Formats: sequence, C-alpha cells, structure tokens
Amino acid sequence: MKKIKLLGFICAVFTVITFWACSKDSESYQPDEFLQFSGNVNFSQLNNAESVILQKAQKRIDKHIRLSNGQFSMDIQSGKEAGMSEEIFNFFSNCMKSSNENIRKAQSAGFAVIQTGSKSLQIINPDKQIPFALTKTDTEIPEGGITGVQSFWWGSKTYFSNADLKEAADILNTGGDLSALLGGFGFIPAAVTSCLLNWQAREYAKAAENNPNGIVISEVAGVIKIGESGQNPGDIVDLDDWVL
Repeated sequence: MKKIKLLGFICAVFTVITFWACSKDSESYQPDEFLQFSGNVNFSQLNNAESVILQKAQKRIDKHIRLSNGQFSMDIQSGKEAGMSEEIFNFFSNCMKSSNENIRKAQSAGFAVIQTGSKSLQIINPDKQIPFALTKTDTEIPEGGITGVQSFWWGSKTYFSNADLKEAADILNTGGDLSALLGGFGFIPAAVTSCLLNWQAREYAKAAENNPNGIVISEVAGVIKIGESGQNPGDIVDLDDWVL
C-alpha cells in the first residue's frame, strides 16, 4: 500500500511539473502575443504602436543571435519560430545581413574588427589612435563624450564627441572636407557617412552647442536617427539595446 501511495505521489508531482513546464512553453508566444502590423508600414516612419511591436520583436530575435568570427547569425529561419510575422522577421534578417556586409567591407578595407560584447563589435582604423573608452566592454562615457563606431546585428551606433563636433564645424568653416576626421572614427556605414557629409558647418556647431557631451547617431537598415539627448556621461558604451 505504501508503494502504491508513493507511486501515486510521484506521478502527481510529475504531472504538476509537466503541466508547469508546458505552461512555461506556452507562455512564450500566446496567440494574442503574435507580433504583426495591422496594415502596410513604412519602417522609416513608424508610429508609437508600431515602434512598440518592433521593439518586442527585436528582443525576441536577440535571444537567437550568435556572433562568431566577426559575423552575426540567427538560429531560427522564420518569423513563426519567434512568434511574429514574416514581414517583421525579414526586416530584422535584412538588418543582420546589412551589418555583416558592412563588417566584411570594413575588414577588406583594412579596418580592425574587435568584439566588445556578446553581440557587438567595434570597427576601428588601425592607423589612428584607439579611443580607450571604446576598447573595453562596460566602460562609462566620459565628460565631453567619445568618438567611434559600434556595430550590432541590427545596425550601428556612431558616437561623435563634442570636441569632434566643434572640429568638424571648424574644418568646414575653413573650406576643408571631413574625410580625414571621419576616417579616424572607424568604418562608418554609408548611410551615416552620407548624413554627416550633408551637414553644414552651422549644423555641427549647433549640435556641439546643444550637446556638451556629443551625440549618438543610430542606423538600422539605412534609417538614421540622431539621439535627442546626446551622449550621457556615466552611461555604458556597449549597450545591446534597441535604438529606434
């Protein structure tokens, strides 16, 4: 009788554990949590609701990202595996492909690629002095900001210090070009370079005046966004967070 009771107790415990495990699995992607847009969207002009959906999707896919030998990869092949539409999945898949292509171009051009986090890289010009703040993971941004480029699977962040904003304004005011200055940043994605080269001296001067600690320019699939609050001293340089 004791054996029967013990067996019954073990079966009951196993049933509870199995139910809990299944419940945890089913919690991952409930039908009402399937991420998709209600209609056609322009990824460069998302409203607040669409941005929230994309942020959730980014966090889900981030769990499936791997970084090896300077290239990013996913361990899933479809949106269904991550509980989202193929439209959203393909957007992020293309972001990753674009990042990998930028990294390959940088390496071919002679730039050094350094892994600074589990899912982030720093691309630097080996002929230039390497900014110390960008050569270590979990380093705080100093007063005045830093200059450099961080590459992630979803895009990149270009840090532009206050001093370099002022220098850019001075160069343009004297009729020079920014090739040498920008070349010291590391390998800047084409979309970001285009944005910076289109700025006038007064725009750099205004950015320097309004951002005493420099700015951060984020790029996702060719979409550019300049951080409204600029760089913040004390923040960690290497953040694998969402940028749009």
